Amino acid sequence: MDIITRLVIGQNYLHTLSTEFLRSLKEIGKATPNELELHSVLDDYTTNNICL
Repeated sequence: MDIITRLVIGQNYLHTLSTEFLRSLKEIGKATPNELELHSVLDDYTTNNICL
């Protein structure tokens, strides 16, 4: 998310395949200016589900 413009770079996919993940990373890389340092935080939400 660009804090100044509030632009969010992202895409929702029906399935989370490695090809979709790589496509997302490439999209983010293209949308980010080269002079900026890019940091990303990833979470696999399926591993954090707790059945109560």
